[in-house]
Amino acid sequence: MLAVSELAYRCLQLAGAAYLIWLGIGMLRGAFRAREPGVPRVMAPSAPNWFLRGVMTNLLNPKVGVFYISFLPQFLPVGVPVVPFSVLLAGIHASMGLIFFAALTAATVPFQNALNGPRLPRLLDGVTGSVLIGFALRLLTERRVG
Repeated sequence: MLAVSELAYRCLQLAGAAYLIWLGIGMLRGAFRAREPGVPRVMAPSAPNWFLRGVMTNLLNPKVGVFYISFLPQFLPVGVPVVPFSVLLAGIHASMGLIFFAALTAATVPFQNALNGPRLPRLLDGVTGSVLIGFALRLLTERRVG
């Protein structure tokens, strides 16, 4: 519908720009708003919540299944039992992902004090909000070609 209707395309473009401006203004307001002392800016979610969210995201994401169905079979040697070897490859992939994300998490721990400090989060919010508003303005001035 967007390919043939200029009005539908422009409405979607305006809605997207409005959403980016709304997000950007919210971030800019957060950047200029004083924070209550002693209240950390970065709040960690409760343990069951983040784990359940991650599991559900992967289970409901069709790209994960498509990856395993399309990518892993090319690594199956001739003559091996398909299901056990595929499960082994998937387990290796999951283990590598777990190790990578554990290392990534451990690498970000030193930044926790900076992110909970008074200046860096406000600076990041201000820059990100400005970039979002810039993207929205660019989107509003962009004309459809073709």
